[in-house]
Amino acid sequence: MFHVNQDELLNPDKALEIILDSVPTLETEVVELAESLGRALAEDIIADSDLPPFDNSTMDGYAVIAADTTGATEHEPRRLTVLSEEPAGTVISEKVTPRTAVRIMTGAAIPTGADAVVIVEHTITPQDRESDVLIYHEVKRGENTRPAGEDVKRGEVVLRAGARIGPAEMGMLASLGKAKIRVTRKPRVALITTGNEIVDVNDIPGPGQIRDSNRYCVLGQVLVSGGMVSMFRRVSDKSGDMEQALLAAAEVSDIIITTGGVSVGRYDLVKDAITELGELYFWKIALKPGKPVVYAKIAGKPAFGLPGNPVSSMVTFDLFVRPAMLRMMGVRDINRATVPSIVQQNIKHEVGRREFVRAVTIWRENGYISTPTGSQGSGRLSSMLGANSYIIISEDRGNISAGEQLEVILWSP
Repeated sequence: MFHVNQDELLNPDKALEIILDSVPTLETEVVELAESLGRALAEDIIADSDLPPFDNSTMDGYAVIAADTTGATEHEPRRLTVLSEEPAGTVISEKVTPRTAVRIMTGAAIPTGADAVVIVEHTITPQDRESDVLIYHEVKRGENTRPAGEDVKRGEVVLRAGARIGPAEMGMLASLGKAKIRVTRKPRVALITTGNEIVDVNDIPGPGQIRDSNRYCVLGQVLVSGGMVSMFRRVSDKSGDMEQALLAAAEVSDIIITTGGVSVGRYDLVKDAITELGELYFWKIALKPGKPVVYAKIAGKPAFGLPGNPVSSMVTFDLFVRPAMLRMMGVRDINRATVPSIVQQNIKHEVGRREFVRAVTIWRENGYISTPTGSQGSGRLSSMLGANSYIIISEDRGNISAGEQLEVILWSP
């Protein structure tokens, strides 16, 4: 069953809409905090205590009553009696009273009675009485201290369901004592590469053969996107082999990805195999690179037929497979940042298809600037090296002149 006209060049936005509307959200599971990187939270995280849990010092120095330092200068220091010393991780019993102080280390709890910290650089230990300290800088109440709950307050929703866990999120979860986290499970991805001309990375290519770069490009993209590969298979351009591989993939995966075999050549068998086995949604997009992209369901599993050219495969993965994976993982915000940027050189472009030009984008002075990474041929894998963005050229635009401002998709964060 075709969801769009077979001969229609589908708008890329419509293609993504069709995909996202048809993919399921996967089940949840509980994982150790150390294993949660890149996963999506399946529940809100609510603080059960303040962070920090107590008033503490932000500097090494002396915990004092701020009023005792009023008017202190190098020429007229204030002399205080040092009661004790408090390193981080301990709590002393002494109470700071007028004209007394406690030597304190960064992170240590503010002693009872104190309301400020004088940094050690603004103090001197007098020679006549080493149990005293001379303060020669006035401080205000609360200075060089961090109050309880300054970072997070008890009862606060710190992270929402759907947030993707990065290093900062892991640190916050650890601070809140969350040793185990409920997340959406990783999508299992079956990866099938096609072509009689493809050989393994360990093989020496014969006449007319090339090594299977797509396997590793897409593998890397799957892993970076948060998935796991449940099946690898290389399939020849022989009728029947693709059908068997697709059926096997549907049994062990949540998503099926093939590379190659999606165009209109005599040996491009992927579309026909998918049509035979499942439900075809579309197979051509008004896109450059990557016009032939198959999207279908096989045994209810989303199946993507990506082009065989490595750049086309990587670009279409980024634009369609990655968002689908993130949606299945329960990630709330699946979009990468898009920013306006000044293009640094002329770019040839024909009206009719939306183009995604590989580029290096940097911030300079008052805004972003973007420079294409050389030749943009769909077989030029080197155009992806060093790139960190896509310059978007809309389908209604012709050639682009250096100095024009276009929208750019940043690959990270």
